[in-house]
Amino acid sequence: MWEKVKREIKVMRLFNHPHIIKHYEFIDTPSDIFIVIEYASGGELFDVISRTDRVSITFTFHPFLFQSLTFMYS
Repeated sequence: MWEKVKREIKVMRLFNHPHIIKHYEFIDTPSDIFIVIEYASGGELFDVISRTDRVSITFTFHPFLFQSLTFMYS
């Protein structure tokens, strides 16, 4: 399982897009993996989604999600 996690971390490091959180470093110990990522102000995405109705979420996040996913899978 650790090998799959390490592979995903290596792929994350390759992304450079304004709507994808930047990955700076990872530290691998015998028992843990630590990931250093970009600070995202504004709190938890879950909290934002729970405070907002579904229509607003669709119009707010749809363009960003589409752009990010297109970038990741191109």
